Amino acid sequence: MSVNSEVRGRIVKTYKAGLPILWTYVSEMPGTSSRQAIPWLVVVRWEYDGSENNGMPQTEESQGMLMLEAALGKIERPAFCVEAYRRIGAGIREFVYYVVDTDKFLEEFIDYVAGDPLYPIEIKFYKDEAWSDLQDLIDDFKLVRHSRSRLDYEGRVWGGSDLSSGRLSKSCPRLSVLFSPFSLFSPDMAGVPQRVIREIITRSPKKCYY
Repeated sequence: MSVNSEVRGRIVKTYKAGLPILWTYVSEMPGTSSRQAIPWLVVVRWEYDGSENNGMPQTEESQGMLMLEAALGKIERPAFCVEAYRRIGAGIREFVYYVVDTDKFLEEFIDYVAGDPLYPIEIKFYKDEAWSDLQDLIDDFKLVRHSRSRLDYEGRVWGGSDLSSGRLSKSCPRLSVLFSPFSLFSPDMAGVPQRVIREIITRSPKKCYY
């Protein structure tokens, strides 16, 4: 997170099927003009097998995640790339940012990881001029902070049966790019509901190796 984000950041623990998930997020929304100037939501997602470590990554995977985090940190800067939140646990590590330009983000990312091992990640972009994903997360965690029990919180976990509520389903139904170290897909999904997109993503044969 940026220095400004660190000051306003909060850490929340939730649970999914008894497994802890740690979230670090910016707890205050920026002004309207700042949001509109940085309209693209970027989700960097790393799935891993946490079955032997209470849902958390093993040491070797953790080291790789730290390397990935360092590369992403080089891209982050005011007025171009701002971290919104991150999460780890239950087999998923995510870093979530808002950026000005998706092509520029990918260009810089590829440059910074050029000498690293291949990362088993996906990078997805959504148009979110209102920053509704961060606002929804802030609102959701108001409930978490006021809960006296261990909350089995599944509303923000991706993949398979975890689609209990779709990211950006209210106002951002378009998936623009799906990226991994092995493939680059650009489906035209305008108007398709978000949770449907995750089930029927059309993959093109174009492949990129790094």
